Amino acid sequence: MQGEETVSAMAFDTHYFVKMMTEKGFTEPQAEVVVQMQASVLNSQIATQAGLDALRLAMQADLEQLEITTKADIAEVKADIALVRSEMRELSLQITIRLGGMIAALGGILIAIKYFG
Repeated sequence: MQGEETVSAMAFDTHYFVKMMTEKGFTEPQAEVVVQMQASVLNSQIATQAGLDALRLAMQADLEQLEITTKADIAEVKADIALVRSEMRELSLQITIRLGGMIAALGGILIAIKYFG
């Protein structure tokens, strides 16, 4: 299995490490403490299947929450767009009415100029 290959590729040969340290002048107890500390650090860095599963579940929950939030945000934006469209229709109607009034007033002014001018 691929996971087993990854763990075995990262195996830490504690006996060899202790032997090398004692050859370089460490006492055996000193070397063993250093090796234990190094092994502990290495083991804490290796991802476990349980850890990966927990991470996957947490990410899945985050994605589900993000999907819910996004859908709510989209619904809110759609409501805002509908409101803006309604306001635009109302403004368009007001502009049309005002423009019609101005045209009528201009027509009256032109008629008055023609007859009284």
